[in-house]
Amino acid sequence: MAGALISIVYFGEEDAIKNAVASIEKYTDSEKEILIVLNGGDRKVPDTLASEYSDIYVINMKKNVGFGAGHNAAFKESGEKYDYFFVVNPDVVLTSDAVDELIKYMDENPEVGACVPRLTDDEGSLLKVYRRNPTVTDLFLRRFIPFGFKKRYAHHTMQDADYTVPHEVPFPQGSFLCIRSSVFKEIGGFDERFFLYMEDADLCRRVRKDHKCMFFPGASVVHFWNKGSHRSLKLFMIHLSSMIKYFNKWGWKFS
Repeated sequence: MAGALISIVYFGEEDAIKNAVASIEKYTDSEKEILIVLNGGDRKVPDTLASEYSDIYVINMKKNVGFGAGHNAAFKESGEKYDYFFVVNPDVVLTSDAVDELIKYMDENPEVGACVPRLTDDEGSLLKVYRRNPTVTDLFLRRFIPFGFKKRYAHHTMQDADYTVPHEVPFPQGSFLCIRSSVFKEIGGFDERFFLYMEDADLCRRVRKDHKCMFFPGASVVHFWNKGSHRSLKLFMIHLSSMIKYFNKWGWKFS
């Protein structure tokens, strides 16, 4: 079936997910199904949304299984019914028909396996969330010396790219990612060894073995970006663990 399965992994972000869902419903004309994967938090809000909208369903994971595993569960439930699978964070809000525009672009470009829109802050400024493949050095500097090595940071975050035109992105942030369902199935979905963080870098790296991973400026969403691992020791340790798993898998490249 043409259209989209939109997967949102929920961990108690009540106001955020209400706004996200309302914006998707308002701006999306394509055939769609929204699956809210309950990964923790009160079930009341997801259930209320499911009763309010006829195309919303809730999957109760019983416990927090992680970001990638949660989205994999959504895909296993309904992914093969739709041509496109959208991985969406609950802190994203649509201000236009981003889902429809990404579907149209990918319909017209069959070599594209995954695609991301313009991700902006609430004032419309482009976020620096489009990256080249990560190296140990880049991630170390980003975490421990965030205000130094500006040229290196600018290179890693592709600030030399022209964001007025479509272009390939090795490592886009996975907060709003459209991927062909056939490609997601082909590569086996998210690697569930990554509980949180780096799963998007790994996924897109596998997509790019046989397909393109693109930035498309004709679609735009607002992301209220919450850099949790920079403030929480627990999240930092999870992030560190994911980085180690990533480099063990893809090689410890430093430059």
